[in-house]
Amino acid sequence: MRDALPEFGRFLVAGAVNTLASYAVYFALLPFIAYLVAYTIAYLIGVVISYLLITRFVFRTPRRFATAVRFPLVCAAQYLIGSAVITLLVEGFGIRASLAAIAAIVLSIPTSFLLSRTLMRAGPTER
Repeated sequence: MRDALPEFGRFLVAGAVNTLASYAVYFALLPFIAYLVAYTIAYLIGVVISYLLITRFVFRTPRRFATAVRFPLVCAAQYLIGSAVITLLVEGFGIRASLAAIAAIVLSIPTSFLLSRTLMRAGPTER
């Protein structure tokens, strides 16, 4: 568990970089398209950035086809959590969409870290 602490620190740094990039895309798209569509586009761009950062910087593992193919499952779980939070905050509580995205990101961090760590620590399964 001791090795998880530095990884979590790097995960937070990588997440901050990815979040800033994704949020910039989301914020740029928001005036032109619906908030959930903007969130989806920004999120998909973030998936690519995230995989690149998680493999090399956070867990320091090689990029493999097997992890690249499975990584979107981690992102899908995070996306579902984020979408639910955004929808609940915007539709249920009347919170601005730009602020709801920040809450969605923060609330999905623990799940994302644990799933990413499990995936990157799994042995190679490709032939």
